[in-house]
Amino acid sequence: MPILYLARHATPDWDRKDIRYDVPPGPPLVPQGEQEAAQLAAWLADRGLARIVTSPLLRAQQTAAIVAGRLGLPVTVAPELAEKRREETREEVVARMERFYREWLSNGAETILAVSHGYPIEMLLRTLGVPESELAALRGRFDHNNPVPCAGVWQIEPVAAMPLCALAFMPKGG
Repeated sequence: MPILYLARHATPDWDRKDIRYDVPPGPPLVPQGEQEAAQLAAWLADRGLARIVTSPLLRAQQTAAIVAGRLGLPVTVAPELAEKRREETREEVVARMERFYREWLSNGAETILAVSHGYPIEMLLRTLGVPESELAALRGRFDHNNPVPCAGVWQIEPVAAMPLCALAFMPKGG
């Protein structure tokens, strides 16, 4: 059965105030983020990934590149996976994440890793039926009020009208 592994980028340089966080390139990963991405690659090593798709922002692309380098997989960029831009509405983020998910399903739904950002991930999870109570509990645990830690992964299995969604991986120290 195909699985969508939906990962948040690894830890970037949160202190960079000279560039916008929501438009490319955005901040790069710090050494901790590189280590998290390596842990993510190790966790994904035997999960049958066909390819990796990433947000156009640098922190996501660097996360994807580390995983791809360790697993020998191709990487493509998908604008739908980008961070929420300041001028973008919630509805616009939901629409592009839903579009990404529907395209994944309609293109044969191979097992892939998609590297995105906390807010877009949460919007897709809400759309797929993850209860608000579950998301709220997770937001209280992780940085910047996200429902997934840096380099963490939600596993999405499209087994029925209501896909199975679970937080499946968190890097050590994350």
